[in-house]
Amino acid sequence: MSLGIKAKTEELRALQRSLKKNDSGMAELIGCTRKTYRSAAEGENVSAGFMAKVSVAFSVPFDQYFYTTPVA
Repeated sequence: MSLGIKAKTEELRALQRSLKKNDSGMAELIGCTRKTYRSAAEGENVSAGFMAKVSVAFSVPFDQYFYTTPVA
């Protein structure tokens, strides 16, 4: 069984609101494209690299903003 990585969308958007950033601003802080950030914030699978960038950018553990889910 494979696992996918998804963002905890409510938590990610709460962080965004607390920082008063739009999607482009969040993407800039993380070091990704706006499209990548928006996909993550809408619940799409994310890469391990994206997860690492968020964790480093905000000095948080991986599981604060992400979880794994089985992939068919």
